[in-house]
Amino acid sequence: MGSPLRQLYNFAFPHLYDWVSNPESISSEANPNPEELLGVRQWVNGFRSGDYIGRYLWRSPKDPDLWKRVNFNSNPDYIYPDSDKKRREFCLGAGGHTHYWDETAPEIAQELERLID
Repeated sequence: MGSPLRQLYNFAFPHLYDWVSNPESISSEANPNPEELLGVRQWVNGFRSGDYIGRYLWRSPKDPDLWKRVNFNSNPDYIYPDSDKKRREFCLGAGGHTHYWDETAPEIAQELERLID
Protein backbone atom coordinates (compact mmCIF):
# COMPACT_ATOMS: atom_id res chain seq x y z
CA MET A 1 0.00 0.00 0.00
CA GLY A 2 1.32 3.41 -0.90
CA SER A 3 4.25 2.01 -2.88
CA PRO A 4 7.02 4.56 -3.61
CA LEU A 5 8.16 2.81 -6.81
CA ARG A 6 6.60 5.35 -9.18
CA GLN A 7 6.92 8.62 -7.25
CA LEU A 8 10.38 8.17 -5.73
CA TYR A 9 12.34 5.20 -7.06
CA ASN A 10 11.51 5.62 -10.74
CA PHE A 11 12.45 9.29 -10.52
CA ALA A 12 15.69 8.74 -8.58
CA PHE A 13 16.80 5.45 -10.19
CA PRO A 14 15.37 5.33 -13.73
CA HIS A 15 17.95 2.77 -14.86
CA LEU A 16 16.49 0.28 -12.33
CA TYR A 17 12.82 1.25 -12.34
CA ASP A 18 12.14 2.37 -15.91
CA TRP A 19 9.46 -0.32 -16.21
CA VAL A 20 7.33 1.61 -13.69
CA SER A 21 6.87 4.58 -16.01
CA ASN A 22 6.26 2.46 -19.08
CA PRO A 23 2.85 0.75 -18.66
CA GLU A 24 3.05 -0.60 -22.21
CA SER A 25 5.92 -2.84 -21.08
CA ILE A 26 3.67 -5.01 -18.88
CA SER A 27 4.48 -8.15 -20.83
CA SER A 28 8.03 -7.22 -21.76
CA GLU A 29 11.10 -8.67 -20.11
CA ALA A 30 11.86 -5.26 -18.62
CA ASN A 31 8.83 -5.58 -16.37
CA PRO A 32 9.60 -7.86 -13.42
CA ASN A 33 7.68 -11.05 -12.92
CA PRO A 34 6.39 -11.09 -9.32
CA GLU A 35 7.00 -14.82 -8.97
CA GLU A 36 10.60 -14.62 -10.13
CA LEU A 37 11.44 -11.31 -8.47
CA LEU A 38 9.73 -11.74 -5.12
CA GLY A 39 8.69 -15.39 -4.93
CA VAL A 40 4.99 -14.46 -4.80
CA ARG A 41 2.14 -15.57 -7.04
CA GLN A 42 0.58 -12.13 -7.26
CA TRP A 43 1.72 -8.54 -6.71
CA VAL A 44 -1.02 -6.30 -5.31
CA ASN A 45 -0.80 -2.52 -5.36
CA GLY A 46 -3.35 -0.38 -3.57
CA PHE A 47 -3.04 3.40 -3.75
CA ARG A 48 -4.91 6.63 -2.99
CA SER A 49 -5.49 9.39 -5.51
CA GLY A 50 -3.77 12.05 -3.40
CA ASP A 51 -0.91 9.95 -2.06
CA TYR A 52 2.27 12.00 -2.38
CA ILE A 53 4.46 8.89 -2.06
CA GLY A 54 2.51 5.94 -3.45
CA ARG A 55 0.97 5.71 -6.89
CA TYR A 56 -0.28 3.31 -9.51
CA LEU A 57 2.33 1.09 -11.15
CA TRP A 58 0.80 -0.57 -14.19
CA ARG A 59 -2.02 1.66 -15.37
CA SER A 60 -1.74 4.20 -18.13
CA PRO A 61 -1.90 7.80 -16.94
CA LYS A 62 -4.55 8.25 -19.66
CA ASP A 63 -6.88 5.66 -18.09
CA PRO A 64 -10.16 7.55 -17.39
CA ASP A 65 -10.88 5.33 -14.36
CA LEU A 66 -7.39 5.57 -12.86
CA TRP A 67 -8.43 7.66 -9.85
CA LYS A 68 -11.86 6.10 -9.24
CA ARG A 69 -12.35 4.23 -6.00
CA VAL A 70 -12.38 0.50 -6.62
CA ASN A 71 -15.60 -1.47 -6.48
CA PHE A 72 -14.62 -5.12 -6.40
CA ASN A 73 -18.15 -6.22 -7.29
CA SER A 74 -18.80 -4.06 -10.37
CA ASN A 75 -15.83 -4.95 -12.60
CA PRO A 76 -13.52 -7.53 -11.02
CA ASP A 77 -11.29 -7.88 -14.10
CA TYR A 78 -10.48 -4.16 -14.23
CA ILE A 79 -8.12 -4.51 -11.30
CA TYR A 80 -5.90 -6.87 -13.31
CA PRO A 81 -3.70 -4.82 -15.64
CA ASP A 82 -2.25 -7.93 -17.29
CA SER A 83 -3.83 -11.02 -18.80
CA ASP A 84 -2.02 -13.58 -16.61
CA LYS A 85 -3.36 -11.86 -13.45
CA LYS A 86 0.00 -11.82 -11.68
CA ARG A 87 -0.50 -8.13 -10.91
CA ARG A 88 -3.51 -6.57 -9.23
CA GLU A 89 -3.99 -2.86 -8.70
CA PHE A 90 -6.70 -0.58 -7.40
CA CYS A 91 -7.37 2.96 -6.20
CA LEU A 92 -8.87 3.56 -2.76
CA GLY A 93 -10.15 6.99 -3.77
CA ALA A 94 -9.25 10.29 -2.16
CA GLY A 95 -6.64 10.52 0.56
CA GLY A 96 -2.95 10.90 1.15
CA HIS A 97 -0.27 8.50 2.28
CA THR A 98 -1.95 7.69 5.58
CA HIS A 99 -5.01 5.70 6.62
CA TYR A 100 -4.46 2.63 4.47
CA TRP A 101 -5.12 0.46 7.51
CA ASP A 102 -8.18 2.06 9.11
CA GLU A 103 -11.95 2.25 8.55
CA THR A 104 -11.55 4.60 5.58
CA ALA A 105 -10.17 1.74 3.47
CA PRO A 106 -12.34 -1.38 3.94
CA GLU A 107 -11.08 -2.60 0.55
CA ILE A 108 -7.71 -3.35 2.16
CA ALA A 109 -9.37 -5.75 4.61
CA GLN A 110 -11.28 -7.34 1.71
CA GLU A 111 -8.06 -7.74 -0.26
CA LEU A 112 -6.18 -9.26 2.66
CA GLU A 113 -9.03 -11.68 3.22
CA ARG A 114 -8.96 -12.67 -0.47
CA LEU A 115 -5.21 -13.22 -0.34
CA ILE A 116 -5.41 -15.36 2.80
CA ASP A 117 -8.23 -17.48 1.36
